[in-house]
Amino acid sequence: MSVATPARNAILQIQDVSKTYRVKATKTSRSTEVRAVNDVCLAVRPGAALGIVGESGCGKSTLARLLAGLESPTGGSGTLADRDVFSTRREQRLARAREIQMVFQDPYTSLDPRMTIFELISEPWAIHRGYLDKAKWRDRVRDLLEVVGLDPALAASTVRSLSGGQRQRIGLARALALEPNILILDEPVSALDVSVQAQVIELLRTIQSTTGMAMIFIAHDLAVVRSLTSEIGVMYLGRIVETGPTEDVYGNPQHPYTQALLSAAPSFNQPSARKRLVLEGEVPSPRNIPVGCPFRTRCWKAHDICTAERPELSSHGGHPVACHFPGDTQSPKQR
Repeated sequence: MSVATPARNAILQIQDVSKTYRVKATKTSRSTEVRAVNDVCLAVRPGAALGIVGESGCGKSTLARLLAGLESPTGGSGTLADRDVFSTRREQRLARAREIQMVFQDPYTSLDPRMTIFELISEPWAIHRGYLDKAKWRDRVRDLLEVVGLDPALAASTVRSLSGGQRQRIGLARALALEPNILILDEPVSALDVSVQAQVIELLRTIQSTTGMAMIFIAHDLAVVRSLTSEIGVMYLGRIVETGPTEDVYGNPQHPYTQALLSAAPSFNQPSARKRLVLEGEVPSPRNIPVGCPFRTRCWKAHDICTAERPELSSHGGHPVACHFPGDTQSPKQR
């Protein structure tokens, strides 16, 4: 993942992308803006495995929807194979859909229960590749069901009779139908039982290794992200505050927010290796993001400069971090 400068050989690249929602005025409140994504830059290379993590409300799912073309940004730019990834022209939107597909968090609401599994999986192909004879369709659907570990005989059924894990596999098969170059997975296992989670995680790992497609994982489960990705970005209030190779960030976190997230994650190999860091206060509202560093209201290192100046991403500890006092650096408040 590149966050500061254009990356060579990137198939998808966005620069300073933002998304703001307008909240209408009510009898008791004025009209306000919610800044869900703020000036995010990233690049996706062929075969990359990227993770975007952060607390609920940090903007990671909104970023996923922007990348998939389900929403339009209010600022910034992006390219997909030298085309404008955010173009609203029909032919550009169709081209983007062929290149980028998304698997959604909830397998119970993301699939139409009235459609058969055959119809669900073949629909993207019919829209983008044109109609073929049913024999070829049946072969294609059978192959996709086998890829995701399901019995091809299920093609005539509807998703009503399937478990959550089976439904998520159907959603994955549908997303793979067009053979996209990039697959975005928004919390792909969070709605599943633990035993089923492990099966789906292993399936995703197998698909990535056999197809070589790039995958972007959106999740709050740090263990899942670590097992599936090679690069990671940590988001807080719409901004990426730390990014780099997954093992570098996990092994040597530089931003206080990343340090706090990792300290709260279970560690079975070294249960006492990292002291638990408890953040004080609530996450500020995206309607009223603090000036300066957005994390300063919860940070034990916060000092005057954190209010006066928003830190930009710069290399520290071997990877980019947006903090005035990264890593073990002490602020004047701590001295």
